[in-house]
Amino acid sequence: MSSIYRKGRDGYFYYQTYVVNPTTGNKDKRIYHSLGTKNRSLAEKKQIEYDMKYERLQIKNEKPHKRTRSLTNMKIGSVVLVTMLLTLTISNLYHSKLQGGKKIKTTMAEKEDTSEDFADTNSITIQNQSFFKQEKNNLSDLQSKEPPIDSYLNEKIVIPDYKIIRIERLSNSFRQGKVHVAVNESTSNESQRALCQTLTKSLTEFSNIVICLYADNPIGIELANGKKEITSTEQKKQYWLAMYTFNPVEGEYFDDYPSGYLGLN
Repeated sequence: MSSIYRKGRDGYFYYQTYVVNPTTGNKDKRIYHSLGTKNRSLAEKKQIEYDMKYERLQIKNEKPHKRTRSLTNMKIGSVVLVTMLLTLTISNLYHSKLQGGKKIKTTMAEKEDTSEDFADTNSITIQNQSFFKQEKNNLSDLQSKEPPIDSYLNEKIVIPDYKIIRIERLSNSFRQGKVHVAVNESTSNESQRALCQTLTKSLTEFSNIVICLYADNPIGIELANGKKEITSTEQKKQYWLAMYTFNPVEGEYFDDYPSGYLGLN
């Protein structure tokens, strides 16, 4: 089930939904996009378009599994048919011997009939094997042509230009640091998160790191320099863009509305 929500920081609407995770098989993979509009009616229209897109992707991802189950059922049915034919042939031969009271000499005609029965059975088996081999090849071709769902969902993420305004070293013993960075406020959440991950990898002196992103304008730079007393609460909401944390125990956390997190509502 999808939803749209408006961010208090910039007033734009955002879309989010959950799709099947190819790794876990559960519907726990979160997808979200900026809708690029402050108009609710237009945002709801774009929500419907995204819902249709991800519904088509889910259907395409399920088709190979349905076809595999169909092939399995056909294979079981063919095995049962071949088994019944073999059982019937053996049963007829056994009853013919009992009725004669002694070993009956098999005539050439009976040999030919028996040979034909087995030949027919072998023919059915060979034809079934050929059919399943062809279907398996067709299924393999279909799966190789069908791109994974991630190829539809992944969008190109560009690392934005940035300026490191200030670095605080909070604790040398625990290798803790806080980095204040200015970026263009129009960059997407995905790009901002990718920037934070890149900075975390490059700043190897810190194993525990906090990164705060601010708008690259005079007010945002004042916030990055720690001069919060000269800015209003509304300005802090608008120009403090994101906060990112990482440590080896808890992993990473990204908040695209940090002013709300810190009680600045």
